[in-house]
Amino acid sequence: MAEARLTATRGGNRGAATRLINRINTIVADVATTRAQKIHELQDKIESLEEKMATIANIDNAIQDELDPEDVQAEIEAADTNNQTYRDARAGFFQLKTLQDEEAAANAILALAGAPIVPAAAAIPGPSASMLPKLDLPTFKGDILQWSSFWDVFESEVDSKGYGGATKFNFLISKLEGEAKASLLGLTSSNDNYTKAKDILRLRYSQPRKVITAHYKALINLPVSKPLERPLPSTAISSSVS
Repeated sequence: MAEARLTATRGGNRGAATRLINRINTIVADVATTRAQKIHELQDKIESLEEKMATIANIDNAIQDELDPEDVQAEIEAADTNNQTYRDARAGFFQLKTLQDEEAAANAILALAGAPIVPAAAAIPGPSASMLPKLDLPTFKGDILQWSSFWDVFESEVDSKGYGGATKFNFLISKLEGEAKASLLGLTSSNDNYTKAKDILRLRYSQPRKVITAHYKALINLPVSKPLERPLPSTAISSSVS
């Protein structure tokens, strides 16, 4: 009876651990959440996962104490296989450290602009001031006619600098709106995803034929100006009066 109750309790805790892992993955993938909020939520969820894993380990030991000696080995092996899933997931939550590093780099930029920064950021080395992008970068909303000018500035101020790909990805996302930002939905901050993001945007907006078509549409949609009404010459007025 005690073994059945412990097994049921362990099942509930395993389910809770799985939901925490899924929630953590959702937080990481959510492009609408700010980096600071992600860090806060990830710290909370990962801490809860650690506690849940410790509870499961205690229940595993309690179940093993209730079993007959010949059944203990099989139970240990089965529990270890299941718990390895949680250990692997926990080892994969390096995104929290990546986000913390990126937040520190962003705070370094704000420091140059005289804005308040997170106190811990000063202890984390970042790129030199000469390599920091300007804060007044343009925003791109998906107008193909604006892509070239947007990317020329972004490439000069961010892409060509010495930042890591994950940091560049965050700068890029922060300067996109509308359909341009939506086109990168599902990509999370990483070095590889920065390259993917550039490829997606270039494929979508760096197409000469589409640019020409967009220019043509813009021209034909220009409002037609009405001709100015000129006053009749004075000689014509005098003639009509006489």
